Amino acid sequence: MSQPGSAADLAELVEQAKRMPESPCRQVLIEHACAGPGLPADVVAVAREALRRSA
Repeated sequence: MSQPGSAADLAELVEQAKRMPESPCRQVLIEHACAGPGLPADVVAVAREALRRSA
């Protein structure tokens, strides 16, 4: 099981977000998750790019 705020959690959130309609709340949630401490910069960049493509 992954630690809260882990790169695996961020990847799972991205997968779930792809299924949600675009909304300001969704974007804030993702940005908040991407700001988590200790996340690798490359994982955050991939998450943000995936969400841009899914919008």
